[in-house]
Amino acid sequence: MDRPKYWLYSLLKKERLKVYVSCIYILLCIALIVARAKGSNSEFDLKRTIYFYLAALWLLIGPIAINVFYKKYEEIGCLLESSNISGISLVVKNNYKINYEWGKIVSLFWEALLGGFLVFFPQTLKSFSIYGYTDPWYWMFLIGALFLLNLTACGLMGVVSGFVLLINIEKKTLIVLLWEKSRETVEKLCKFYCTTALCFSSGILFIPIIFDFVFANGLLMGSIVLFAVFIYLFLIVISYIMPVYILVKNIKKYKANKIAEIEKKYQMAINNEDHNAAIDYYYQMNYLEKKEEMPVNYKNIVQIVTVAIIPVIHFLKNYLSFFKEIIGMLFS
Repeated sequence: MDRPKYWLYSLLKKERLKVYVSCIYILLCIALIVARAKGSNSEFDLKRTIYFYLAALWLLIGPIAINVFYKKYEEIGCLLESSNISGISLVVKNNYKINYEWGKIVSLFWEALLGGFLVFFPQTLKSFSIYGYTDPWYWMFLIGALFLLNLTACGLMGVVSGFVLLINIEKKTLIVLLWEKSRETVEKLCKFYCTTALCFSSGILFIPIIFDFVFANGLLMGSIVLFAVFIYLFLIVISYIMPVYILVKNIKKYKANKIAEIEKKYQMAINNEDHNAAIDYYYQMNYLEKKEEMPVNYKNIVQIVTVAIIPVIHFLKNYLSFFKEIIGMLFS
């Protein structure tokens, strides 16, 4: 069987040293930047220090979360391939290619977009006591930021790949075949999307420092970054709710059509006084009606939505005046 390719594939093996040496470098940068900013800027308070270290915490758990996702991604691919349903193996293999090839493009775009933002607007880092191209700390910060962007792009591409996988399975009308053959596989697919959303949501550790950055850099610059943050929070929720909706919708539609089809045969058997066939069709309808489509775990939905809402509440609580200015600008 094929396996997905990604640069963190061997994170817990040979790649571990390279990744975590890079993470330690960024942690050291953050610690030194905080120390320097505290010494040169009286407004650099305890709250901002905490925000920095929350972002640094992601460096410890982020690579692990990405690795957990990709292991689950590989497991679900193997499970789908082993179902022996015609066409599904090709869908899985193509999805691995999409993950690998699109991953490069997404990574380059992500780094160019946000890295370019730091290159063309170095003044936005003044609130962190980093003063542009002539400041050596600027280059340390930029190198660390590019690594982080590469890492987060890897996670983002995982979410996209998982969603594309389900879309392609739906296009080939294979969801119903999976449900008919193995309800357990569909349930595991649903759990995979829950894992995807939870791993993806680890990025909220960056939200406090991003909000602080937004507030420090004025209305126009801040509103662009803020828009990106809210898109990310929306994606957290969608990355679980949309796949579950697609699975349930397809199975419900299939059940309704199948029951309607059997009911017609049942009525024909009754009209023809074929009692044995009528009894057989009756039991088939009864079996399908009782067969549960798929248990939707509302606890997971609440958990994921809560994770996405907390940063919004934090923003509204601490930066309400800024939010009012953006609303005013949009509707003026």
